[in-house]
Amino acid sequence: MNEIFNSREQALYLWMFIILISVIIIPSTRKHLPGIIRIAFSSQFLCLYAIMLLYTLGIVFIFYKCSLWNASQLKNTIVWFLFSALASFFAINKIKSENEYIKEAIKETFSYTLVAEYLIGFYTFNFWVEFLSFPILILIIGMLVFTDKDPRYLSVKKLLSKLLSIIGLFLVGYTAYKLITEFDDFAVIGTLSDFLIPPALSIAFLPFIILLSKYLKYEANFTKVKFAIKDPYLSNYARLQALAHFGFSTQDLERWSSSLFIEKVDNKQDIIRSMKKLKQLKKIEKNPPVVNPVNGWSPYAAIDFLKYEGMETGYYKYVGENEWMACSTYLKLDDDLLANNIAYCAEGNEQFVQKLKIQLNVNNPNLSATAHLKFLSTAKELFSKALGIALPEDVEMNITEGTDYYSIYRDKEVKIAKNIWEGHKDHGYNLNLIIQLKC
Repeated sequence: MNEIFNSREQALYLWMFIILISVIIIPSTRKHLPGIIRIAFSSQFLCLYAIMLLYTLGIVFIFYKCSLWNASQLKNTIVWFLFSALASFFAINKIKSENEYIKEAIKETFSYTLVAEYLIGFYTFNFWVEFLSFPILILIIGMLVFTDKDPRYLSVKKLLSKLLSIIGLFLVGYTAYKLITEFDDFAVIGTLSDFLIPPALSIAFLPFIILLSKYLKYEANFTKVKFAIKDPYLSNYARLQALAHFGFSTQDLERWSSSLFIEKVDNKQDIIRSMKKLKQLKKIEKNPPVVNPVNGWSPYAAIDFLKYEGMETGYYKYVGENEWMACSTYLKLDDDLLANNIAYCAEGNEQFVQKLKIQLNVNNPNLSATAHLKFLSTAKELFSKALGIALPEDVEMNITEGTDYYSIYRDKEVKIAKNIWEGHKDHGYNLNLIIQLKC
């Protein structure tokens, strides 16, 4: 066993076995197992597992023919498939931009962190030290995550961070010592292969993940097309045209399929027109026209006003009745079950944004201080980007206190409105900051 798995791998696999047995024994977790197993081993997933396995075998065969892989790498390949390849597969729905995903994956593969992790993993302690250290490290990391967003535990967070840093420095120091004193054991061809094979497999696996991601996005968007266009013949025509027009551009496909629920599509000409309209919009987005401040703001500038505050909107799009809008998702401000959250919207017509709005929802007034600080920082950023001025003191005071306000700045109306929710058990409320053209 020691010849196949080192002490750290043995400890990790034993803990995984213990956790699995615990899940099976404990009634509250055991009741969910049948459903999870049913989904994980459904016919669709089994088919995808088989394709993944065949693709991996193809990679291994090519590596073998190029003298980059041999039988001694079988364990590393199996471990990579079970932990890395399957993890990438189950996280595939989180891929928003394939290009960004590829850049990030390559960056991680060739990072110094990967080298450090490999070196630290090469030199291990005896089995019992490794076995007992796992739950301690998990406990420290878990407590660090728990204390991360709550200012009440700032001192605990600092202590845990220092403790984790000390452990990290000790591991680096121990690795450096072993590397110097036992370099002959490390500097062999087998060791180099052990290091290179997993990242090489990960890079070679990227095309499969990207193609699968695009396929799943096409499936999801074609389902939307089917719901938006009830006529089966017209729906099939729309999907064929989408394949021809958008190809691998799933972002354009998603924008177009969403527009079908707003725009009226009754015939083939409407479908072609909707696709051409999207292309025209993309051209405008690349070279947006200059907007006179009297008319409002450029939609393509306004949607990015709070980008660096974590409130990035989607595309500026038609929402009906000659109204256009772009809104961010709600950004959670704490870890409460009903977290306080904040969002940003830009509203107007096709040419101009005429209204900017930040909405803070305070579901838990006990954590309102942190929420108001975030609201204040976004307000400062919005005033700077939208009006070109610093946040006035009277606006800052009303935001801090959460009170109504109205004034004019740079020929734009500025409003703060607080709405207390009737019947809310904790007296929750929302606070809105609106900057808009004068009525």
